Amino acid sequence: MHLIIALRLFSQSHARPGIEQKDRSGKPLGHLVDTHVDRLHQALKNVIGYHQERGSLPPVRVGEVLEEAQGGGYRVARKAECQLHWCLIETDRSAAFWEARPEVELVIPYERFQTFTQAIRGRVGALYLNACDEFAEQLEPNSQRPIRYPPPARQNRADGAEAALLAS
Repeated sequence: MHLIIALRLFSQSHARPGIEQKDRSGKPLGHLVDTHVDRLHQALKNVIGYHQERGSLPPVRVGEVLEEAQGGGYRVARKAECQLHWCLIETDRSAAFWEARPEVELVIPYERFQTFTQAIRGRVGALYLNACDEFAEQLEPNSQRPIRYPPPARQNRADGAEAALLAS
């Protein structure tokens, strides 16, 4: 299935390793299709605007950059701004799985979004904007969880694979 997710990260480059990290069985959590899905859909821009105006999905929040501590574990290295990135992913995992991840602030099943955009096709002006607001009201973002993870680092491997984000 395809999902649109609002992903809160220190850098857009952290999206792929976070989404495509492997689970314990070696299977990737998902596949990153697009990191700018909001640029493709005016209706999604309106939904985003609705939540930003109400402060429920601010474009920037402060998070904690973690680094490995001596003796194991992690410590807070510094605080940094976390940007909101709107991504389209392909995954076998449920929307609830992605909603539970701290970096994910909103999940919209892509099929549901497409059904919505087809239903408002042909509307203009206030009718279009009101429909977008009604759709946005149905979505419940979660921007209250702290964002804290060690940024992925390049490994010294020939394929240049990146270390995955930790599931906080």
